[in-house]
Amino acid sequence: KILSNTYDVILLDIMMPNITGTEILQRINKQLPERKGKIIITTNLELPTEDRNHIEALVDGYVIKASVTPKELVEYVDRLF
Repeated sequence: KILSNTYDVILLDIMMPNITGTEILQRINKQLPERKGKIIITTNLELPTEDRNHIEALVDGYVIKASVTPKELVEYVDRLF
């Protein structure tokens, strides 16, 4: 469904069953080099700085789920547009 390129925002968790969010992100960027929607990585993982910086360079936002309320998440998404 992501490849339909009709989404405004994709909240993509890093840890999912069977595949990681970073693998999905790589597929999206390869198959949709001119994607329409924003991608925000969501995680509670403590990543090494180098890994986090690499991921952040590929997306429009990066959110630590435990540090944000639903209202703050909505405000964060609004700031991206």
